Amino acid sequence: MAKKSNLLHERIIYKPFEYPEAYDYWLKQQQAHWLHTEVPMMSDLNDWNSNLNESEKNIIGSILKGFAQTENIDALAAALAKAQSEMGSVHKDAANPYFRSAYSSLANVWETVKPSLTKNGLSIVQLPSSDERGYFVQTQLMHSSGQWIRSSTYMKPAKEDPQGIGSLISYARRYALMAMVMACPDDDDGEAAMGRNSNAPQKPVESPKPAVKVEPAKPVEKPATEAPKAKETASKFNGENHQALFQELMKLGYTPEEFIGACHYAKDERIPAKAKDFFKMSDNTASLFLFDGMDAIKKNIIAYKAIAE
Repeated sequence: MAKKSNLLHERIIYKPFEYPEAYDYWLKQQQAHWLHTEVPMMSDLNDWNSNLNESEKNIIGSILKGFAQTENIDALAAALAKAQSEMGSVHKDAANPYFRSAYSSLANVWETVKPSLTKNGLSIVQLPSSDERGYFVQTQLMHSSGQWIRSSTYMKPAKEDPQGIGSLISYARRYALMAMVMACPDDDDGEAAMGRNSNAPQKPVESPKPAVKVEPAKPVEKPATEAPKAKETASKFNGENHQALFQELMKLGYTPEEFIGACHYAKDERIPAKAKDFFKMSDNTASLFLFDGMDAIKKNIIAYKAIAE
C-alpha cells in the first residue's frame, strides 16, 4: 500500500510536482513583478547619480508615482466594465455659494458608485500624502483577484493651514474617485481649495412691489457740464480673482499700496517695476498670487514694512 503523501514529509524527488496548482500560483506571483536580479540596473543607477539634476529626478519620480498597476489587469478590467454598466448617475446634492451652483459631494459620489464596485469585487483606497512636489491623494482601485491600478492627484492649497489642506484633500479625493471609475457629473465648485471667499456678498433679490400711481413730475434741468456718476464698484476690480485678492489683503490688515511695495521689494516679476496702482492689475495676475497663497504675500509685506519704517 502506497504511503499517503503529506506536505510536511520530505520528498526525495522534486519533479513531477505533486501539487502543480501551488507551483502555478507561485509562478504567477513571480511573473507579476520584476526583481532587481533580473534586470541590470547598474548603468541606470550611474546615469541617475551622475547625469541628472534634482529637478529632472523629481520629474521622473513624479511620473513613476503618478500611475502604476499590476502586470495583468484583465480580471479587474472585466469587473470594472460590469460595474460601470450598473452605476447610476451622480446627482448634485450640494451648493456652492460663491458661484451659486450645485455640485456632487464626496459622500454622494461614494454612495453612488460603492454598490456596483462592491458587487463586482472592487474596492477603493485613497491615501493623502505629500512630497517635494506638493500635496497629493493616491487612489488605488483593487480587485478581489489581487490586481490593482493606482494614480496620484497633485494639488496645491492656497493656504497652508488645516482648513485649506483639508479642503484640498476632500476636493482631490472626489475628483480622483470619479476619474478612476468614470463617474462624470458637471460641477465647478473648487472654491475652498482655491482659497476664494465663499461668503462673498451677494446682491439680494428684491421682491416685486405693488404698482403705485404716481403723478408725473416736472423735469428738472441739469447743468450741461454735469455727468451721471459711474458705479465705482463696476470698474474697481478687473475680475473675481482680483476682488478676492483685495478681500484677502483686507482680512490681513494690509493696504493695496503695501502689497505693491512688497512685490517691488521682493522683485516679483509678476508686477512690473513701474506699476504703482493695485487696481490696474489683471485678473489673471491676481489668480497667480491667490494660487501661491497669502503666507508668502504676508511674509514679503512684513519684510517690506520693516525696511520702510
